[in-house]
Amino acid sequence: MNIIKTMSCAVILSFSVISGAAASDLASYERVFIAPVSIDLPERSNRQGGERPVSRRDQERKAADLREKLSDAFDDDFTIVAEPGDGVLTIETVITELKSTRPTPADLTREPGLSFESLFVGGAAATFTLSENGAVLDEFSDDDFGNFNDGNIRVGIWQDADRSFSLMSRRLVRYVKKN
Repeated sequence: MNIIKTMSCAVILSFSVISGAAASDLASYERVFIAPVSIDLPERSNRQGGERPVSRRDQERKAADLREKLSDAFDDDFTIVAEPGDGVLTIETVITELKSTRPTPADLTREPGLSFESLFVGGAAATFTLSENGAVLDEFSDDDFGNFNDGNIRVGIWQDADRSFSLMSRRLVRYVKKN
C-alpha cells in the first residue's frame, strides 16, 4: 500500500506504510532520540553483472552518515536526547538499499578493469520505525534514487546516497511535524 500525503508548499511525501497507528500524535513530541542506524542489505552476488557489492566499512560509514543527517534535520525543530524514554519519540532506521554513484573499492576489487570515471545511478532506501518506550507508533519505508536526467553533477562516490539521506531526513521531519 502506498500512501501519498500532500504537505504545505505542494511538497508530496510518498511512503510505503508497513504499519501505523492512525491515532498517533507525532507532532506533539518535543524530544527525539535517533537510534544508531542499522543495515540490512540484500545479499550481493559475486558474479559479473550481479548486484554491486558494498563493503562492511562503507556500510558502517553510510549508517553513521544517515544518523547524522537525521540528527541535523530534527535538531531545528526538536530537542535531540541521548536515550529513549517517556515522552521521547524514538527513530529507528534500517538502510535496506545502498548504491554508490561512482566505483567503490569493493567494485574495483570485483572488476579490476573498472574505471574511476564510471558513473552509476545511486541512492538509498530505508525503513523507519517511530516508537515511544518500545511501543511502535508508525513504521514505513522511503527511498530516493537519482537518474541520469536529473541534472546533478556526479563527483563523489556516494553523492546520490548522501543526497538521498538528506531528502529522506527532511521528509521524515515534515511527516512527524504534520502528523
